[in-house]
Amino acid sequence: MSAEQEKEASKIHHIGEQEPFQSGQPKIFDKLTRREFMVRMVYIYAAAALAVVFYFTATRNPEIFTLKKETLSVITEFYNALTLLVVPFILGLIGALARVLMAGIRAEKNIPIIFSSGLMAAFSWLSLKSKIFLALVIPYIPHSTDSQIEQLPSATDIGSEFYSMALVAVLVGMFASNIYIAINQRVEKLASDKNKA
Repeated sequence: MSAEQEKEASKIHHIGEQEPFQSGQPKIFDKLTRREFMVRMVYIYAAAALAVVFYFTATRNPEIFTLKKETLSVITEFYNALTLLVVPFILGLIGALARVLMAGIRAEKNIPIIFSSGLMAAFSWLSLKSKIFLALVIPYIPHSTDSQIEQLPSATDIGSEFYSMALVAVLVGMFASNIYIAINQRVEKLASDKNKA
């Protein structure tokens, strides 16, 4: 086979293959196939059309950005709750980090576990502050009434309650990470026993 025939054979593509689209487009499109290029262009045109519609709607109806008092109050409560949950999140991180270090595990390899334990601590803080958890538990406690729920500390109480809630957040962080550590150690032990057998 001559060199020219080899060149011709190399130009023949298998069925189903698509030639990269390289017709003078910017470098970002050099390695795209024609179908990928068309799909990307459709997304770009759709985004541009939405931007134009949004622009004309906003310019002709400036009152569209006016927030109602109810919306503002909800946004304010959300921001306050988010700021409040930073505290138990950090405390949960500390508890989880302490538990990981006590187990002799490298902390940098378990960052997702520590992070998720902090989230669990924040969620536990939120459930206690909202009294939903206590409302679910109290009916199962002997000699408890609904009036006892009203006498529980509210979210606005500050003082010694902060330290009890902080302790809860730390313990939840430690407990959440402890579950993973216990399961992981059990799995590793079973795997080593299986390899020995």
